[in-house]
Amino acid sequence: MRSLAKHYSMKSVAGIFTPCCSSSRVSSRCFSSTFKTNNDWNAVREIVRKYDYSSYLCTLLLPIKAREPALAIRAFNAEIANIVDSTNQSSLASMRFAFWKDALDLIFEGKPPRHPVATCLSEVVNDNKDKISKGFLIKLLESRRLDAQKPNGFATIQELRQYSERTASTTLYLVLLGGGMGSDASMQAAGHVGRAIGFTTVLRATPFLVQKREVRIPRDILVDCKVDMKDLEQGNITEALRDSAHKLASDAFVDLEFARTIEGLSNDEKSVLLPAVTCGRYLERLQKENFDIFSPSLVSPDPWLPLALLKHRLTKKF
Repeated sequence: MRSLAKHYSMKSVAGIFTPCCSSSRVSSRCFSSTFKTNNDWNAVREIVRKYDYSSYLCTLLLPIKAREPALAIRAFNAEIANIVDSTNQSSLASMRFAFWKDALDLIFEGKPPRHPVATCLSEVVNDNKDKISKGFLIKLLESRRLDAQKPNGFATIQELRQYSERTASTTLYLVLLGGGMGSDASMQAAGHVGRAIGFTTVLRATPFLVQKREVRIPRDILVDCKVDMKDLEQGNITEALRDSAHKLASDAFVDLEFARTIEGLSNDEKSVLLPAVTCGRYLERLQKENFDIFSPSLVSPDPWLPLALLKHRLTKKF
């Protein structure tokens, strides 16, 4: 059976939390929110909760000073990531990307357009003038825009690795800086965690994307593993498809493990890297299913994720 690592197995939360604590109870009791409650911030919170729920939970576990910057940054990321999914017209998508390009200029001038994400991001920028990098925000936007122009996905695994760094890693860089953090060690770790997130996102999204006849697994991996595209598009798991999933998962695992060996991270910086827990738990579940990305257990949400995130926060790990 394929394996990610010799001793890589599910870690139990028994002994720290009792099984009677459901994820919904954990969310309500342990994941406290300290965000502003006006209409704009309520809308931004709902965007992140709806489109990136695991990151929403991670945001609630950040130090208080970092929560609002992280929420605004993740809402911006979710907003631009959903541009392509929300319309089939390339011209409309281009207009929306252009809107956000202009909006960033206005945000840093203190004159945001009337949009909840823009308003909240402007507040965060105004409160953290020397922390939030406009360059990183532009990099994130441009990476999403360029990706939207490539309907055939990634030609190589290197393309996916670069895209993951420009999106998932850059989002983590912004959250670190917005929270007044960003040591060299934390930025290095965020780079590796972001790349792992990008790889696992491709694997997690495949069962949904193939229904729209979209493929994001890099073509060089599909060719090397001799994957029949008909099997992939029809959701038929084969040994070739397991091999391709194993290749991506192994690369993601290596990045995660390397990030966890980096020394010199503060506890606050480790909390920013909690998305690594979501990523790692998916890889564990994928290995248990022998790299069957179409397994119903992988398509369903992870019911123990809130507990796992809280455990790692309390034990100062990621």
